[in-house]
Amino acid sequence: MRQDDIQYLLGEISGKLDAINQRLDKINGTLDKHDNKINELETFKDNLQGRMTVISAIGGFIGGLITIIINYLSKRL
Repeated sequence: MRQDDIQYLLGEISGKLDAINQRLDKINGTLDKHDNKINELETFKDNLQGRMTVISAIGGFIGGLITIIINYLSKRL
């Protein structure tokens, strides 16, 4: 092989590597966006679960109070 042929082939390889690097950069950017969206959804889910736990506890407390009031009133009558 001549020196010119080797230089040409090295140029082709270099160009292909540059194209691969650009694709990888794009893929990594997409992965970062997806990771951020997943983190936001997980945070929302965790907050929602916490709120539902508090609402359930309050509902249980109110239900207990209603039961006590009904029992008290039914004994008085």
